[in-house]
Amino acid sequence: MTAVRPDGFTGSLIAAEGFSDVRLLLHGPGGCRFRYARLSNELYPRDDGCTGFEGPPFIGRSRVPCTYVEEEDYVFGGRDKIRSVLEAVASVDDATIVVMNSPGVALIGDDVPRAIESCGLGGRAFTVDYNPVSLSMCEGFDMMIECLLKFASPDRSEKKDHVNLIGVPIICKDWAGTVAEATRLLGAMGLDVAMSVGSGCSFRDLKDAATSEYNVSVFPEYCVRTSRYFEKEFDIRTNRCDVAPIGFDATEEWLRSVANLTGRDPRPALTMVEHAREKAHDILSSDDRVAGKMRGVHFCIDGESSVVSPLTRWLFEYLGMIPDSVSAPDLSCGGLYDFLESKGLCDVADRLVHDSDCMLSSGDYASTSKLSGRFQFSVDLGFPPRRGFNFHNGTIIGCTGAMNLLDEIYRQ
Repeated sequence: MTAVRPDGFTGSLIAAEGFSDVRLLLHGPGGCRFRYARLSNELYPRDDGCTGFEGPPFIGRSRVPCTYVEEEDYVFGGRDKIRSVLEAVASVDDATIVVMNSPGVALIGDDVPRAIESCGLGGRAFTVDYNPVSLSMCEGFDMMIECLLKFASPDRSEKKDHVNLIGVPIICKDWAGTVAEATRLLGAMGLDVAMSVGSGCSFRDLKDAATSEYNVSVFPEYCVRTSRYFEKEFDIRTNRCDVAPIGFDATEEWLRSVANLTGRDPRPALTMVEHAREKAHDILSSDDRVAGKMRGVHFCIDGESSVVSPLTRWLFEYLGMIPDSVSAPDLSCGGLYDFLESKGLCDVADRLVHDSDCMLSSGDYASTSKLSGRFQFSVDLGFPPRRGFNFHNGTIIGCTGAMNLLDEIYRQ
């Protein structure tokens, strides 16, 4: 039942497009561009204006401009084309430009750094020198953020009680709502979020990233290299928590990990979690039909390890739901496999299941699972998101996320 997972190429591209003033230039054929241009705009609409995007390399779309490599470029090289496209992209605005090769074009061996220097853009543009296709989406995202940090070259100076959020990609469920919820909880502990790296901040903000006292990770697999780089270069440490703050217990665990790092009192934030837990309890116990509605309902779940681990525990222990299949890249994350083993559920790990009551997975996969008739209902956990709008905070983390998940599960 495992969903197809996007690769590191997607993760790298989305990481760059998560900055308000970074423009990713794709060196490759036009066919590689259009899906990402549309996806970037859906995940993070930016006000790029209406002019300057009519002709090549934009062709009416401001996101992910492209060199439109053709057959002869594979034979004779495309350095001249890179140079002309770089000049066109640079003339539109003053955005930082990241050049990334498509998988096929990477074989040509064009000297992109030389083309950047010949255009006089050495201080404003760079190219990544890794091949992200063989990486996971998390790894690709993480490596791009590290590259952008190195290019920004922040200066170290400390602002007390300021933190950076890291590990929040714009492909997570309502990334803006996720940042808002994390900011709200951390604010209750007296911590100010200076920026969320890679989700809505600017490259100019990134130059000030080393002024924060600490980093706080949300989805830890998206910031392994980033957290190491911050600690090695700037002595900025990150909280240690294997799982994302999903469900009441995991949110409390996350807040305590932040308190252990910063020395701040977590009790005001923990009180917020307790109030949300009490509210959920009051609603669930107000009607016997509601209270036991999910008990014994079977589910399948597929997603990132830091999401699947706490959510599986929460559904089983809090709602009494029974897993038929649990799939994630690392089932040891947060002790998930040991938990399944203790409940006699080892056989559900990466189990192939053709039907169940509920599917919790990425948006499109969750939707198609329900439409196929194999599942009675589905819950959207993230990328690629279901088409539509969120008129309220639609995150899955923290107190708000727990209530959102309960809403979505019970209303179906």
